[in-house]
Amino acid sequence: MSDKFKAFNFLFLLPLFSLFFFINTVSKLPYIFYYGKMLNNPVEAVITMGLGLRVVYSEWLYIRLLQYYGEKEEGNNFEFGSGNYPLFYPKAIEIAIINPYLKTSVLNSSSSLAFNLKKTSMAKAVLKFSLLYSNDKDYLILLSAIAIYEAKNKIIDKELIIKLYELAKKDDAPVMFIQLTAFLAKQAKEYKIAIELYSLIIERAKDNYYIENAKKQLKNIKEIV
Repeated sequence: MSDKFKAFNFLFLLPLFSLFFFINTVSKLPYIFYYGKMLNNPVEAVITMGLGLRVVYSEWLYIRLLQYYGEKEEGNNFEFGSGNYPLFYPKAIEIAIINPYLKTSVLNSSSSLAFNLKKTSMAKAVLKFSLLYSNDKDYLILLSAIAIYEAKNKIIDKELIIKLYELAKKDDAPVMFIQLTAFLAKQAKEYKIAIELYSLIIERAKDNYYIENAKKQLKNIKEIV
């Protein structure tokens, strides 16, 4: 490679890298260089985002994920949606790294991992990573639903329950999220947390359904403890 060509590459890429660093400094976005090993094509990702095409690039990757998931795996008779799909998680987490605010991808990929592919730990990883940057309430609700799904299959993630509990106590926490977390705490026999959250529902909820259910659950818990 000639010196002139190297100089041209440097001069061409320098503005892109400068813009890239500026965007990541002023925005709440993942630092791509830190997660480079988790990207399928890190150079392509950096150049594309340096051109200000982060959203477009993440949407394009999501389309590729759907195409991959839409192909029936060779050598099995699984129904559509089930199977193994070993590249699904790497593709899903890559999109979350590129754009944790791409809600359609985060929710759909996490749901597919948890409920179709039975890879709940990977589903939670996608949601937990996205929640580092986005406080989307639907991410929290799905994360709670996955934890409940695990609990019904005798898998209790107490560390996650504590994290959800801290989020559920916040003033802007949706009542549905508080209820899911309270139910999860009850399933895990974390009765102190469950009692606190069900009491919080009675205090905050406007819908009578949530209030009556919380009262019923509190009564049941008090009979147990």
